[in-house]
Amino acid sequence: MDIKTLIEQGHKTIKRKGWSKYINVDTMDIDKMSSDDLFAKDWEYNDEITVKPTFEKNWCYKITDPNHPKCGTTLWSGRNCAVTGIVIRHILNDNGVSDYYVLANLRGPGTPDYQGYWNLPCGFLEADETGEEGVCREMFEECGYEVLPRQMELYNVETDPRFCNNGNVTIRYYNIEPCNKLPELNYTIINGEEGEVESVKWINIRDIKDYKWAFNHKKLITDFMWSKCGIYIGDVIMKKL
Repeated sequence: MDIKTLIEQGHKTIKRKGWSKYINVDTMDIDKMSSDDLFAKDWEYNDEITVKPTFEKNWCYKITDPNHPKCGTTLWSGRNCAVTGIVIRHILNDNGVSDYYVLANLRGPGTPDYQGYWNLPCGFLEADETGEEGVCREMFEECGYEVLPRQMELYNVETDPRFCNNGNVTIRYYNIEPCNKLPELNYTIINGEEGEVESVKWINIRDIKDYKWAFNHKKLITDFMWSKCGIYIGDVIMKKL
């Protein structure tokens, strides 16, 4: 069933098939949803459970010193920080037609959610690295592709918890380069975690509508291509004049 029908019927606790958690509809902004989610027919509901319309604080500082009078008390809590990499390769064909490809990986059975969906390289930022270092590490772990941190540029920062997976603040970086042919991807299980990635590839932006995307990444790619490359991705691929 589609999400609008569920909301019109008064259901509050919903999720798409394959998602690990239900969400409260009050935390969602329908106008900002990707077309993948908006028109999907695999939404389901469960009126027997209640999900509060709040966002989980997923990082905390707790006093663990047994000699401290407030041992075990959480002083403060917050949200995790994630990074996402938008890597585009631009090929000018012999006929003068440009093709743009985006680096992506297919989520494997070992991932906590969105199994069988594609996503841009992404993951949590570790304590000892910069955002640029973190996104390059994720790119290598998930796709077997190496880009230097100094080659990554900041695209934007998503802080609205409605559009951040599990409430994570997400820093998005990008790298665009022209090339004569697509670089090889050398992903192996040695790079990352077992079951995390099922496949990696360069996807032509003309074809992204044919893939199922996790984390609203289809909309992210579409918005990025328009704002940075002047390319509109729709039923017809168009370029700004």
